[in-house]
Amino acid sequence: MINFKLTIMIERDTDLQIGNKPPCTIHDVVCSTDFGNGIILYNDDCLQALRKLNDKQFNLAITDPPYNVGRLYNEHDDEMPLLEYENWCKDWFNELLRVSETVVMTIGYKNLKFWMNLDPKHMIIWHKPNQNSPSPLGGFNAYEPVLFWGKLQKRIGHDIFKTNIAMQEEAKWHNCPKHLPSWTKLIDMLVDKPAKVLDPFTGSGTTAIACYNLKLEFTGYELDAMYYKKACKRIKGYTSQMALW
Repeated sequence: MINFKLTIMIERDTDLQIGNKPPCTIHDVVCSTDFGNGIILYNDDCLQALRKLNDKQFNLAITDPPYNVGRLYNEHDDEMPLLEYENWCKDWFNELLRVSETVVMTIGYKNLKFWMNLDPKHMIIWHKPNQNSPSPLGGFNAYEPVLFWGKLQKRIGHDIFKTNIAMQEEAKWHNCPKHLPSWTKLIDMLVDKPAKVLDPFTGSGTTAIACYNLKLEFTGYELDAMYYKKACKRIKGYTSQMALW
């Protein structure tokens, strides 16, 4: 069963009139969905939420943030001025380094220079033989850089892994959902259970499902209300199906 829990966040104030009493100030109400087995998703601004978390509260933070390349997300502006985008990234990235022992991200090859200047420990290459994104060399871009910061949670035998990707019918509402089998394989390469995993840009819910399958605890944030609602439905579909076995 999905349980809905409402919490009060100190972000934007609004006046509320209750009967004949003077107006009082309340704050945004943030919805969270607890799927059981340590899987929880918040409809919240990740930067504001991260600032409230304890140091090294998580073993692994893994995410696929917006690349600022003009993708048509529901609400997020993916064409921010470059300096504004980079400063925004630094704000939430510094929080990730504080709250998690390990930080792993796919960052888009167009942003590789910016992120390499933030001194990652290493890079993992995700080879996708059937990828058809255009390459500036005239053909197709068949890999994705995965950057790694912080503590090594387990030995990684090879820093290249290969998977074919495929369309995901249940996630087609999202502009760029991560491929679930590939993302699950990556997380399994990075950490063993028991572990606490964080994704500040949950999007279609792929990280949550992967963690459920791997029996890892998961905390995620998704600011867009529509994406949050649809991610919850997708996650619930997977968790309900797995509960039958």
